[in-house]
Amino acid sequence: MVRILALLSAGGDTDPGVARLCQVCASITVTSGAVIMLVSDGAPLGSWRTPDAVSGLMEETQYTLGEGPCFDAYHLERPVIEPDLANPETVRWPAFSPVVLRAGVRSVWLPTSDRRSPLGRAGPLP
Repeated sequence: MVRILALLSAGGDTDPGVARLCQVCASITVTSGAVIMLVSDGAPLGSWRTPDAVSGLMEETQYTLGEGPCFDAYHLERPVIEPDLANPETVRWPAFSPVVLRAGVRSVWLPTSDRRSPLGRAGPLP
């Protein structure tokens, strides 16, 4: 959290915005993109993402199918890590995984787990 706040405030911008937050999350996790989904009472309220096509696909696929790492992180209240979507130990997302695998996503990592977290649920990409 300290690293995120430090990067957000770098350059003196007092209101870096959500787009910058997504970029910082992707940078810190050394991934190509990030999705931040807001969920309340089990229903998605909205989301933000880095401006790449794969992040857009991940976001849209989770909304359309109602399954994926952002929903799991919310419902399970813990980090969600899947290092190998192509060969998972347990198949978590039978509809979501094939779609994002075709787009080149190989793993997901959602570091936040507390529903009270001000950052919501991040969905970094490889």
